[in-house]
Amino acid sequence: MPAVMEERQDSNIVLEKRPDLEGYSECNIVFTDISQGNTNRDRRIVVREPDGTLREGHWDERDRMNFLFFQREGQTYKMSSVLEDEHLENAFNRNGHVDVLDLVCVQCEPDSTDYIRVHQRTYEDLNRKRSFDLLRSTRHFGGMVYYFTKEKILTWLLVDILKRDLISDACDVVQLFHILHPSSKSAVISKQERLEGVDLVKVYVETEGPRGLLQFLEEDNKTLKSA
Repeated sequence: MPAVMEERQDSNIVLEKRPDLEGYSECNIVFTDISQGNTNRDRRIVVREPDGTLREGHWDERDRMNFLFFQREGQTYKMSSVLEDEHLENAFNRNGHVDVLDLVCVQCEPDSTDYIRVHQRTYEDLNRKRSFDLLRSTRHFGGMVYYFTKEKILTWLLVDILKRDLISDACDVVQLFHILHPSSKSAVISKQERLEGVDLVKVYVETEGPRGLLQFLEEDNKTLKSA
C-alpha cells in the first residue's frame, strides 16, 4: 500500500547569515549531498541566497535536485498533464483510476500537495460513482478505505462491503473508524458494551449511518438480520 502522510510544510531553518557574500551571485546556489546511503527524504540539500543567507532547501528545490541526481524510473521533470485537475475527469470517465494513482506514486512524494490532491480527487470520484471495486485487489484499496474512514464518508463503502457479504472486512473497517474517531458515538457504545463482530457493524450503521440504513441492510444481508 502506498504511503499515507500529512501534507509537508517548508522548512524555514536558516543555517547562517553571511552579509560579506552578498552580491557574489545573482541566483540561488544549491548544494546537494549525493553520497550513497542517503534517501531522497533525508538527503542534505541547502541553498545559499544572493544576500548571503544559507538555509535548508524548500521542498520544490529538494524535488528538483532529487530528480536531477536520483530520478525514479518513469518519473518526469514536468508533471504529466493527466494529473492536472482539468484532465483528471477524462481519466476517471475511462475508469483509469488505478493508472492515475500509479502515475502519481511514481511522480510525487507521498506528502506533497499534488500527491495528496490526486489521491483525494480519485477517492471522491469513486465514492460518488460507488465504483469501489475498481480498486479492490489493488495496492490502493487500503488508502481509499483509510481516507473515507478518516473523513467520515464511509457509508457507501460499508454498504458495498456488506452487499458482498464480507462481514469480516466490515468489522475491520468499523474498528479502524473507532481508532481514528474514539469519541464518536459508535466507538463509545462499542467500548462500553464490549461489542464485537456483527454487533460492532450494526451499532456503527445505526449511530453513524443515515436513518433507515440498518433496516435496509438487514433485509439484504442474512448475517446482519440473524445477529
